[in-house]
Amino acid sequence: MKQQAIAYLKQNIPYHIDMIEMLRRGRAEVRVLTDRACLIEGGRRSGFCLLACSDAAAGEAALREQGDFGLVVAHGPYAREAVKRVRPDFDCRLPCHQAYYPSTEPQSVVPSCTIAPYPIERLDAVLTHYRNVNDPSYIVGRIEAGELFAGYYADELCGFIGFHDDGSMGMLEVFPEFRRLHIGQALEQHLINVALSQGRVPYCHIFEGNEPSVNLQKRLGLFVTPDCCVAWMHAPRD
Repeated sequence: MKQQAIAYLKQNIPYHIDMIEMLRRGRAEVRVLTDRACLIEGGRRSGFCLLACSDAAAGEAALREQGDFGLVVAHGPYAREAVKRVRPDFDCRLPCHQAYYPSTEPQSVVPSCTIAPYPIERLDAVLTHYRNVNDPSYIVGRIEAGELFAGYYADELCGFIGFHDDGSMGMLEVFPEFRRLHIGQALEQHLINVALSQGRVPYCHIFEGNEPSVNLQKRLGLFVTPDCCVAWMHAPRD
């Protein structure tokens, strides 16, 4: 079923690259597949689902068949509508563009900083500067998996970047005093090369309105979806 699901998703690679990569790399399982919908489950906890569908009714049927889910990454307006039909209480986090690197050519990393695996001894810096994840154990897991990288400018920690557990590139932070030195560019170029060396397709999500990030992705050769096609939907949290 996995190959059939990938074939369905490849009808629109830019919008579904995250689902394709999670399936291809064994990070998710197909739960529902029809000729109009694909629902997969993966990630770091049960109930983490990703939905793509050709119409809202097909997406709704897939979600009802799945039954139990705590978070849905909805791909496109039909999937969002399907989630709202099944779970009207679910909030929609800021929608995102999806971007992916369509080439297999490595990047020439600009020599703006030195890059190395992130040291667990500097966990405090990640928790201080990265606010999109408030679970320290998740960050520790990324460091221990060797999937978080540190940038150093004149031997001083200046930023970091890494892979989320779904395989997406993210967590890019450059400390304020080191901005405008092309450090963010170097960190992402390094991460793209790491992904390529491991047979991954580099991809990431960009929050709506983050034009500097959109411009960076395009400058590095990533294809960015013109609309915000991906949204995380879940029950309200305190």
